[in-house]
Amino acid sequence: MAFTARFTDYQFLPARYRIAYLDCLDEIAPEVRESFKTLCPTYDLALRGYAQLENDFGYMFDAERAFTVDDEQNVRSRVNEWYNLVLPEFRSTQDKEVTINAILDLQRRFQECINKYCLDTKWLRYGLFQWLGRVTYEPSRYDRLWFALHSYSWPVVRGEPVKFLFDGWSITDNDSAKEFKSTITNHFEHFLDEYIQKTALEFQKKGYKRATRKYEPSLVKWLVYWNVKRMSKDDILNMIDSEDRATGKKRKDELLDRKTLDAHFRRFKKHYDLPVRTGSTTRR
Repeated sequence: MAFTARFTDYQFLPARYRIAYLDCLDEIAPEVRESFKTLCPTYDLALRGYAQLENDFGYMFDAERAFTVDDEQNVRSRVNEWYNLVLPEFRSTQDKEVTINAILDLQRRFQECINKYCLDTKWLRYGLFQWLGRVTYEPSRYDRLWFALHSYSWPVVRGEPVKFLFDGWSITDNDSAKEFKSTITNHFEHFLDEYIQKTALEFQKKGYKRATRKYEPSLVKWLVYWNVKRMSKDDILNMIDSEDRATGKKRKDELLDRKTLDAHFRRFKKHYDLPVRTGSTTRR
């Protein structure tokens, strides 16, 4: 019997959903992108006084945590050290109070955007801050939020190359072209079934699991409506129903109730680390 299951690439699949989420933010909620872009002048002012230590500058926007009032002491200590201890030729000519205030202002406003649009996950905090630096100095090139996804190098997971050999068509066998084609096709299908079974076993040995559901990035857009647009889940379900009726689409998963919608959101959070706003499921 032919092996029909598909496998999930646990390394690359989360990236697909994260890209889909960032694309949906761009399309459905462009106010997110525009809000972060208002921080560009402050980013430039802050980095201008701290440019020789750009890595340390990024550390002050640590993706692991939100910022507290205690950060002012940390920022002052780091900037004072930079202005007072480095060689004069590397020292910024910008007044250090300007730099300190710009960094503190950038921290505060960056965190406000994170909170407002429900973006408080490590990969988003890190990626959005990196993207902010890019869009500050190359706005036309980086004017899409999907650039906030940190670029990783994912290994290509595949089995051994398929090598199938079979005796050529021989006129001495007295086979017609149709008979030969049928014979070689049957042998190839048997060979292919064995290859797939063997390769699937190798995938399983390496920790890959059979996929239990189809990749469905289109469902991510409803999470944007929940997180950013602050729509109730009842209203989202009405939108889904209206969209299905307008397109004549029939959903295999019967996404017509809050329980199923919640299950999708939990899966997005657990498996792909997408942000999910906590809140009421009832109509506003």
